[in-house]
Amino acid sequence: MTGDTDQAVSVVVADNRPHFIDMVQAELEAAGYLAVRRAENTTELREVLGRRDDGADLVIFDQALNGRDTFDVISELRQSKLGPNPSAVIMLTAWETEPFVVRGAVEAGADDLVPQPISASGLIKRMEYQLKFRGSFARSARGDGQTESLRRRAFQMGFLVELLAPVIQEGTLNMDMKSHLGLLAEVAERAEDDMKGSKFESAAQLCASMAKVAGSLSTTEGEPSEKDRQLLEPLSKAVQRAVYPEEGQEAAAGRIARAVDSYKTKSED
Repeated sequence: MTGDTDQAVSVVVADNRPHFIDMVQAELEAAGYLAVRRAENTTELREVLGRRDDGADLVIFDQALNGRDTFDVISELRQSKLGPNPSAVIMLTAWETEPFVVRGAVEAGADDLVPQPISASGLIKRMEYQLKFRGSFARSARGDGQTESLRRRAFQMGFLVELLAPVIQEGTLNMDMKSHLGLLAEVAERAEDDMKGSKFESAAQLCASMAKVAGSLSTTEGEPSEKDRQLLEPLSKAVQRAVYPEEGQEAAAGRIARAVDSYKTKSED
């Protein structure tokens, strides 16, 4: 970590293991992150997030903190019901990456799903990665909240397409992959609705097409159609170009690819 800007980042660590929080907090403070707060359950987490006027820039918490309520906290934060920063970077740690966990995390609005076990130093590396490459979401969100929300939808779609693309091209879809495709269809449908009437309205039809293709793939029996297999990636790239016109396709694609690589990595030392 370098510079006063990073030192000003406000971090909240929530876990039902006090010793784990102690370890992470010590590592964070040693790295120069001095604004660290803690919580041991979702009740405390809600209190901490709602306490300060400037909100949190990054929240790290365990998926098993309070079961389904953990996902509810993410949704509440994203909807500005907990503090003033709906664009805070959210990292969710989990001992399992079953489809329902991935589904819950993506639907709620988490930025990164970090498989455990992971060392405190490895967690900080993931944190700094998110702050660097998703930094536009972590600077206390004083910009256009709707724009960031719509871009997050686009990022979620791109993430899922990048994750699924190799398997889809092989032409074999198991139940887990179909579950992910069903989630992609849901995210695309929501993005279509959200983008109508916004400055990204041109991307709404692209999202509608993606929802249709993903829905078809998720329900197909046997070999998926070649047309559907070939459409997902171009549609995803077109959406990224529409919502990130200043970045360019390569930058947007690289950001998503790095996020998928990060997700696939089980632990980092």
